[in-house]
Amino acid sequence: LHIDLSFYKIQLDYSVEHWINDGLMAIFFLLVGLEIERELYIGELSSFKNAILPVLAAVGGMFFPALIHYLFNA
Repeated sequence: LHIDLSFYKIQLDYSVEHWINDGLMAIFFLLVGLEIERELYIGELSSFKNAILPVLAAVGGMFFPALIHYLFNA
């Protein structure tokens, strides 16, 4: 199943899977990033004390899977 969008001379003809994988996921992560930014500036995570645990959890969530991958594939 393909979805075709045309704007002037630009034609985008991709499968539904491609639209989901590339387009909608990019929009999703943009919105997640904007919400995290809002929380860091004016929300619950605006103080260092409240933000440190989620920040460390996010860093650990990136670091440890990468470490496990490295250990199995090195």
